[in-house]
Amino acid sequence: MNALIEEFIASLNNIKEIITDDFELFHYYPGQYHRWIETFKFMNIPSKDIKILELGCFPGHFAITLRRMGLDVKGLDLKRELELKKELYDTESIEVKECDISKEKFPFEDDTFDYVIFTEVLEHLIYDPHFTVNESYRVLKHKGTLILGTPNIARIGNRYSLLLGRNILTPAEKFYGFPINYRHNREYTTDEAVNLLIDCKFTIEKIKYFIHWERLYETPEGYFIPVPKKFSFGYLKHLAELGLAYLIPKFRSTFLIKGVKLQIE
Repeated sequence: MNALIEEFIASLNNIKEIITDDFELFHYYPGQYHRWIETFKFMNIPSKDIKILELGCFPGHFAITLRRMGLDVKGLDLKRELELKKELYDTESIEVKECDISKEKFPFEDDTFDYVIFTEVLEHLIYDPHFTVNESYRVLKHKGTLILGTPNIARIGNRYSLLLGRNILTPAEKFYGFPINYRHNREYTTDEAVNLLIDCKFTIEKIKYFIHWERLYETPEGYFIPVPKKFSFGYLKHLAELGLAYLIPKFRSTFLIKGVKLQIE
């Protein structure tokens, strides 16, 4: 493990001190901890002398972790999410601007950033994502990198449900009862996400699948699998799905894609 990764993990462990919301502290933070580490490793930054833009950065844990490492980080988010965290962003010296990234031009000049982080946001968009990806391309420098991360709709749990004739989409009563930007409006296969980036002139450099939703958690104390009080068929099914996801990467619940801006305009 290189020094920057070790520093990132130490910084990520330390941000627990600024989390005051119980849901974020006991559910969101431990649930996303592993994903943030995988994302930072996947970025493979060469040094701290880079500029990073995070799209849809609420609740700010990833951006704050990077900022505390001394990195130049900016963010974009919707008005409601920005207002909820504005005081925290000001305290942490992170500039986050209001922008509906699904339809509004990013408030930055061309060729500004070395990295654009677009993780766990694509599935929430309600408009054609080509606009957002094209804007990411515009604000990236030549040889800049887009990191796209999103749930894998072809994950093992969904395959199992389809075999049993079950709907893999969110139940209607929950889908239509959820705020439109909070719910998953559309999930993607890897090929669909790759083609989206290629359509927007990115060169695909790398793809990585990792275990996230399978409830194998990584925390500062290590990995753990929640163990129920009583064993059941459902728990055994979960263990089987976890095993298959471990053996077959394309069965895993989340993927990351690295797209690089190489074309010269």
